[in-house]
Amino acid sequence: MEPEQYTDVGAVRLCHRSFGDPAGPVVVLMMGLDLSLDWWRDDLCAALAGRGFRVVRFDNRDVGRSTHLSGPGISAWGFLTRRARPVYTLADMADDTGGPIARVAPSGAHAR
Repeated sequence: MEPEQYTDVGAVRLCHRSFGDPAGPVVVLMMGLDLSLDWWRDDLCAALAGRGFRVVRFDNRDVGRSTHLSGPGISAWGFLTRRARPVYTLADMADDTGGPIARVAPSGAHAR
């Protein structure tokens, strides 16, 4: 396992770790529900790396050791009525995913 690295994506700094062959196909592991990259078990990452993959796991924004943003929270009512104005969007989080990939696999990743 490589040490933690940090990649800036705009104003957000993302914490990530990588495993496996740098030339291998990239597998990105993103934990949800406000859980950090540490929730991906090392033995799972090692098993994937052992099959020739380059494994990247990272903390989403507002999680773990990545940048925590401030702003108004979204109430259940605002979410249900779609009137909430989030601090960031799903598109922002999708862009975040590209940051660690570009750092550890400059040739990119393939979606399957």
